[in-house]
Amino acid sequence: MELITSNAEQQACEHIRPYQNTPSGLFAAFFDLSRTPFAASSQRGIVKSFFAQELKDVQAIIFQFLNGDIFVISTRLTMHHVLKAARHFGLDRYRNGKLYKLPHDYDEIAASLVKYVQAHEAAARRGAAQVTSARERFLGVKIGEGLPLALRKIRAARDDIKVLIIDDDSFALSLAQKSVGRHHDVETARTAVDGLKKYARIAPNILFLDIHMPGVSGYDFLEKIFEVDPDAFVVIISAHNDSNTIKRTQSLGARGFITKPYPREEIERYIQQCNAQGVDAI
Repeated sequence: MELITSNAEQQACEHIRPYQNTPSGLFAAFFDLSRTPFAASSQRGIVKSFFAQELKDVQAIIFQFLNGDIFVISTRLTMHHVLKAARHFGLDRYRNGKLYKLPHDYDEIAASLVKYVQAHEAAARRGAAQVTSARERFLGVKIGEGLPLALRKIRAARDDIKVLIIDDDSFALSLAQKSVGRHHDVETARTAVDGLKKYARIAPNILFLDIHMPGVSGYDFLEKIFEVDPDAFVVIISAHNDSNTIKRTQSLGARGFITKPYPREEIERYIQQCNAQGVDAI
């Protein structure tokens, strides 16, 4: 049995299309899990296990849509399974008590799936607008005229090296913190916004920056950081070591580039280079 969650709305439409006029022996049902706690991604295993046990059909497919609702299709699905699932998941049986058959009910199924596709597309548009808005707000943050000088004074007043790491991957961030933290004072942030706030507060000597972050990316951060601190020493972290990324980050002012997962020797090399205020190392 397969559980599909990525672009499930469109995939469900494509899956049923061959059965529009062809006898298939397939049955289907919709379940409004969005109205229950079972819509959460953490509950997917429970949902799949229930249908696997009830249907005993390895060819069955569950499509879970963006809002959490599911569409189940199987040759073994019966009205008994539909009603039992409604009871099991605490659903209204009048809204979740219909069994469809392909190709007989193709038009009705397709009409319902189209509504899910439209809802998914609308959510994607809203998400894109929110990302654009977040990026614009970040790049539009006003920087006080005295901040660059204040950062220089903070760095000049301490003897140790202060390291800031910005990465949205919590696991990678934890590994990096443990590795670098053995010999240096390390602060971390998981978003560009939080990272910018910490940068302004602690004035790090060196910044390790993940280039691929959601919402406000590492590229956006690079555009902003030299307005905050013209002396910033930024080393890019990325899982992809490609020439275009290196050239683009270099053009934005990055001093170096490291491929994940945070090789200790390279990190230390850049920290020492920063301490000696070396030249670009890309």
